Amino acid sequence: MLMENQNEKSSDKSIQTSTTPKRRIEQGQRLIEIAIANCSPIRGMDGRYYVALNSRPHIALALGNASSDAVLEICNIYFTESGKWPSQKATSLLSSYLTAQCRTVQPEEVNLRAGAHGDDIYLDMGDSEYRIIHIHRGGHEVITSSPMLFTRSHVSKSLPEIKDSGHPLTELTRFIRIDTKALPVLVACMIASWFPRMPQPIIFLGGAARLTITTAQSTAQVKLTTMALSSMAPNGVAVSLTS
Repeated sequence: MLMENQNEKSSDKSIQTSTTPKRRIEQGQRLIEIAIANCSPIRGMDGRYYVALNSRPHIALALGNASSDAVLEICNIYFTESGKWPSQKATSLLSSYLTAQCRTVQPEEVNLRAGAHGDDIYLDMGDSEYRIIHIHRGGHEVITSSPMLFTRSHVSKSLPEIKDSGHPLTELTRFIRIDTKALPVLVACMIASWFPRMPQPIIFLGGAARLTITTAQSTAQVKLTTMALSSMAPNGVAVSLTS
């Protein structure tokens, strides 16, 4: 009797072991089917691989290992329809499939935060709605699509909502101690930061030692300096605006 029970348990284990790999393969195949129906492979000009969902084709999700953004997005779709999270082997199979697909497509330019298309500039707001600011000669508007691709890093922050303050640019002198005659240079440097394909100026905002400065002025200086450095090109031009 004891031998019969042991044989039954052994048989159950063998059945479970033999069906587990099959389930993992089925999960992997389902993930691939979801990817085919919902995604497009992208190969960047720098050789990196991305995936864009059909629901937001202007956002390129980085593709790497089984825990990369692209793989996790497809896993979320799988979880929504099945209520289960796929196994690691299934996600590895999906990652291998997507990588193979990316190798077959033509390279495309993938931009981080800002990019130029013709005479217009597009700026990724970095929000959860995947909105883009379209900047052109006639002004700007917030749109939900883009003729160019954008990707995001883990440190990409959401930009604030655009509001027309109604104040002239000369109001900047309230926060930054510069001569009024130097204001056009500062404004030009700020505008240049939105052109990703041109040499970027490096803005240096400084002052004399022990100069009394308000918190608002200090914050404005830090923000402007950070903005300039973050968009700096290797062949940037240094511009010094000292008070």
